[in-house]
Amino acid sequence: MGIGTAMATAAGRRCTKCGHGGVIQISLTLHTEEHLTFQSCHKCEHKWWEAPQDSAEPVVPLAEVLNRAKVVRKSA
Repeated sequence: MGIGTAMATAAGRRCTKCGHGGVIQISLTLHTEEHLTFQSCHKCEHKWWEAPQDSAEPVVPLAEVLNRAKVVRKSA
């Protein structure tokens, strides 16, 4: 089960809202081995989640990220 990688300013990335180049990325691997990336703009504070580019849904809403990250534990 993974956790996020270290934060890094994404070279060449631009904010999807304001176009600013100061975007931070945090990569995350869920318990399902699915990879998601959190993006945050320094200028306008816009935040979004992305799945890999080959995904059918490249931008993932926060509610869906939380749903995918949910682990259902079976009671004893």
